[in-house]
Amino acid sequence: MNTQHLTVCVADIDRYNLATRHLTLEQVAEFLQGFYERVGEVLLSHSGRLVKYIGDAALMTFDAGKEEVAVRAMWSLRSVYQEWVDGLSTDLAVSELCVGIASGQVVVGQFGHPRMLQYDVVGRPVTIASFLLNCGGVVMDKATSEAVAGRVQMETATAPGGVTGYRVTGLR
Repeated sequence: MNTQHLTVCVADIDRYNLATRHLTLEQVAEFLQGFYERVGEVLLSHSGRLVKYIGDAALMTFDAGKEEVAVRAMWSLRSVYQEWVDGLSTDLAVSELCVGIASGQVVVGQFGHPRMLQYDVVGRPVTIASFLLNCGGVVMDKATSEAVAGRVQMETATAPGGVTGYRVTGLR
């Protein structure tokens, strides 16, 4: 394990239970696979790293100094997701992709039982990115917003627990 400065992104499908309530188990699996494929394509085109899929969410990272790339990637992912679900069915179109982004020091490496290790990322940025999901849209922490100031349009948003975020409203 080692400490690194990374930009951490958590993308979660909001209203997932409502959107998938009438789907069969096979349809749910197919829907999630479609989501995972879109996450992968965006990460590959923006040099991001997938840490893990967590049901209807994904945990991703971008290297230090790549805050703007991370924000642009997550803006793109949200757009790609919305276009995709809008074309699938009425129920799925009620869902929305929410993204939390936070930058800072994290510990990365293999975690877990010695015989069942898994690569993971832990630290305050992971927690903050998760909190920011509750604001809706693509929302970043203060450190990320300062790194992208002047290149990203944003407005203030407050997550539960008093965490202040900055919702992306456009790219310059």
